[in-house]
Formats: sequence, structure tokens, C-alpha cells
Amino acid sequence: QIEISRGYGKVEWREDLKRLFRLTGVKDEPTVFLFDDTQIIDPSFLEDVNGILNTGEVPNLFNNEEMNEVNEGIAKAAREEGVNGGVQAEMYAFFITRVRANLHVVLCLSPIGDSFRKRLLMFPSLVNCCTIDWFTAWDEEALRSVAQDFLGSIEMESKTRDGIIDVCVAIQEWTKEMSNDYFAKMGRFYYVTPTSYLQLINTF
Repeated sequence: QIEISRGYGKVEWREDLKRLFRLTGVKDEPTVFLFDDTQIIDPSFLEDVNGILNTGEVPNLFNNEEMNEVNEGIAKAAREEGVNGGVQAEMYAFFITRVRANLHVVLCLSPIGDSFRKRLLMFPSLVNCCTIDWFTAWDEEALRSVAQDFLGSIEMESKTRDGIIDVCVAIQEWTKEMSNDYFAKMGRFYYVTPTSYLQLINTF
């Protein structure tokens, strides 16, 4: 996961991608790249992610000198696979094949607002090359179990803990009901997620 700091821009983003490609393509290490919409500070970031999802490539990511270093790093493995080290196209294809085999991209995008829809239209690989994990609402039993797990380590009387759990569950259930009413009346969604429930519990 990239770390967004003051002054982080396209140059820093590309350097992070280079490190990611070296890790997966040269060192041959399985890697998860977690990227969420709060980190999209420039539209080109999503354009690059779209390319990675579609072909495994980011155009012009490495200059000639850097690409020579990549070739040196994969030379032994390439020979073992019967790749002609003297043909740049074959070496590059071998490199990208290793990147695609080792890199798992996890995108966390909020469906709220127009930004999500626009991004899907602009970058179709976000849909075509991804599996969407849709998390349904937790039922009351799950809400109680999670609250018990989070609050179990806090010293308090059982009666007090049970009361807090009851309140947390009631607030979450009530909020979901209000969200449904809001959609029925206004035609707009207000998302009540497990994350909001965990944030509620953490207030204690």
C-alpha cells in the first residue's frame, strides 16, 4: 500500500510502482497491492491501475537503464525457462508474466456519489478484470458477537457490558431502518456498513 504524504505526486507514484514491479517481476514474490479511493490524488493513478489490471503493464514505467537492471535481475530465471536473453521483447514478456502471476490488486472504492460511476466508465478494467466483493449487512447475532469480542477485554461489570452491546446493536439496526426509509422517500442511499458499526464500538 502506498503512503500518501505531503508532496506525493506522479513521480512518487511511479517510483512506488517500480518497486512493486521489481518485487513481483524480479524477486518473484507474491504480493498484494491494496489501493483505495482516498489515495487517488491524480487521475493518472487510476489509469495506471487500469493498465495493470488489463495487461499487467504500465507504459514507459522503466527507462532503458532501469530496464537493463531488470533484465539482469531476471536473467537466470529466464534462462531456466528457455527465454532468449538476447531478445528484449522475450525478456520483457517474461518479466510481465511474472508480475501478473505474483501481483494481486485489491481496490477499495466507495460506491457513494458520481465519482464511482465515472471511474467505471473511464476505466473498464475496474469491472472487467476484477471480482467484486459485496458485503451484506450483519444480522443481530453477528453484531452482538462482534461487539462482545471488541468489548470483552475492557474491565467492566457484565451487566454494563451487556447494556453497551444492546445499545450498539440497537443504534446500528435503527440506523439501517432509517437508511431504508430515506431511500424510499428520497431515492438516495445512505450506506450503513460494518465499518461504521466498528467505529461506533470503538467510541467506548
